[in-house]
Amino acid sequence: MCVKRVPPASMAVACENLWHDGPRTTIAQPSESPHLVNRKISAATMATLIEQIQRDCIDNTASVSALLRKVKLAASKLGVAQVEDWVEHELNGYTETVPDYRIVHGTPMAWCPYTGTQPILGGVDWLSKKAVRESIASLEQCLVSGSKDLMISFPSSITKALDKANGSHASYYLSISPNQLARIIDRVRTLILDWATKLEKAGVVGSDFSFSEGDKQKAQAANMQINIGSVENFTGNLGHGNVSDSIVSNAGMSVEAVRTLVQELRQYATELVKAGADATLDARIAAIEAELRNATPDPSKLRGLLTDVRNAISGAAGNIIASGVLYKIGGLLGA
Repeated sequence: MCVKRVPPASMAVACENLWHDGPRTTIAQPSESPHLVNRKISAATMATLIEQIQRDCIDNTASVSALLRKVKLAASKLGVAQVEDWVEHELNGYTETVPDYRIVHGTPMAWCPYTGTQPILGGVDWLSKKAVRESIASLEQCLVSGSKDLMISFPSSITKALDKANGSHASYYLSISPNQLARIIDRVRTLILDWATKLEKAGVVGSDFSFSEGDKQKAQAANMQINIGSVENFTGNLGHGNVSDSIVSNAGMSVEAVRTLVQELRQYATELVKAGADATLDARIAAIEAELRNATPDPSKLRGLLTDVRNAISGAAGNIIASGVLYKIGGLLGA
């Protein structure tokens, strides 16, 4: 087979022709800045903040406390003050008035070492409903415990009034179903979904984490608030101190830790009373000791009794021993 030799000069010309005769690739100079191009790509591929909120609303595994933080960001950027205020209360807890969806109903209960646990009878309808002021994160944590029932302690003013009416000392609390807290959390989730949907219908969408001036004007002109319903205030009904009432479950109580604490309480009881603790402190300690003598102490009773002791010691809160005891009780109660 013969191979025709091509002179170097002719080869160069042939290669040049082949290069120019083949398909050409044209590289256009960008007419927009790289920053603007990146913004457009991001907007096309990422969900907007409102869309993220809507997505989390229909995802029952998404934390409502995390969802509220996204709503806080959106409301702040849009300048919707009422929504910001509502979110702050849901994230950090209420101090006085609460929305009507935060009212729970349960059974007022009393426990004493002689009669055990019994429902409180008589004209106690006013004790059967309670304002829940804890943060959404606290309510979510209560449900994680898996307890079948939850207790909301009554303030010291109510405890003293019931003791006086009954002529004896007991531990009092409102027993509620965890479903009551689940209802509150679900209501908050639905309110957020309604708000985000109204924003979308009004044309307020925004980008991933920002809103245009047009979005802000639409949100404020359309009065995009969250309708929380009527507001309830139970401070007058249940007495001073109701604001700090806590919800506790019957899970996770360390009986041995209670025994150790009671030994310290017994040692310093007289000194605590002199420092301002309630005179019933000794009887309250004795009630805990009586429960601890049972073969299987009841965690729910211990929680109620510890709450009573905490209320009794609160008058001596400035005392260094009282401060230490109150800190330990708070650790046992999880509050």
